[in-house]
Amino acid sequence: MERRALLFMPLLPGIGQTVNGARLWIHFGGLQFQPGENAASLGLSGREVFDVEGVSDRIEPRQTLSVIATSPEGARRNFEVVARLDSAIDVNYYRQGGILQMVLRGLLGAKSVASG
Repeated sequence: MERRALLFMPLLPGIGQTVNGARLWIHFGGLQFQPGENAASLGLSGREVFDVEGVSDRIEPRQTLSVIATSPEGARRNFEVVARLDSAIDVNYYRQGGILQMVLRGLLGAKSVASG
């Protein structure tokens, strides 16, 4: 099974790698294209601004989310992706703000977000 993923990241010029034909910088999360879709088939250049809809504290593993890609010229393209939060553990990391924040809260004895 072929996987294609759309990764969202901050852009740090000169640092990164090419994945699936797109220049990627520091990875901090991922969204996977629907089967049969990729950046080229959706007409994405990599210069778009992405708005992801459907992300909330009630996100579930592998939930489908809507993306609106807006080109520098203002053209908009809508498509769906799968959130690459593959398990309840991944969702907990997300809710905590990341694994580092979760570990630090544990070390400091702070109340976890997931436990209420």
